[in-house]
Amino acid sequence: MNRKLILLSFTLFVGSSVSTGAALAGSGVHIIVNHRVLSPSVSPQMVDGRVVAPVRDVAEVLGATVTWDDQTQTVRLDAPQSDASNRRIALLEQALAPDTAEQAVQTWARGVQTRNGALQYAVLAPALREQRKAEFEQVGWVTGVSSPWVKEFRIDQGTQNADGTRTFPVQFDWRTSVDIQNPVDWSKIPSIPVTVQQVDQHWYVVNAPR
Repeated sequence: MNRKLILLSFTLFVGSSVSTGAALAGSGVHIIVNHRVLSPSVSPQMVDGRVVAPVRDVAEVLGATVTWDDQTQTVRLDAPQSDASNRRIALLEQALAPDTAEQAVQTWARGVQTRNGALQYAVLAPALREQRKAEFEQVGWVTGVSSPWVKEFRIDQGTQNADGTRTFPVQFDWRTSVDIQNPVDWSKIPSIPVTVQQVDQHWYVVNAPR
């Protein structure tokens, strides 16, 4: 790898010198990873609308190991093991496991209000998690948009279904900067059904709108 410079075309957060202040006072393309401005061994360049930069400099700052196979002309990136992080997340999700049907809906609705996809995901039933995980990952676990946003929500009394699940009508008071001061009129806000089911002594969402 020392004899050859392997360049990789990739998409990262990049900006001009005017976008990030004194830290990026120079000209040219800059690369920022986790709020850290990189100083790669070879300056990144724009080529046909894409950023081209040394793969080693970018990969190693992300904790990956980079090796070069001269015989096969292959660059290999090995990401650090994430077992500890996965274990921590699993324990957090276990701690959030709702003890009641009402708590499951409340937690899910709070996740919608705060645009917290990780919180919504934590109270989904296993089958629904499998269906929607890719959707959450695609948006970086941040759901919804900055406007409109949910000022508050209300959960009505649930109904018991024949299959043992319970369905709760949930109303979200969506606001923008234009109507933020207006009083809420719950009678004009449609409700959406959220269904929960008991799984291994805890309650999880089995059906909810995207």
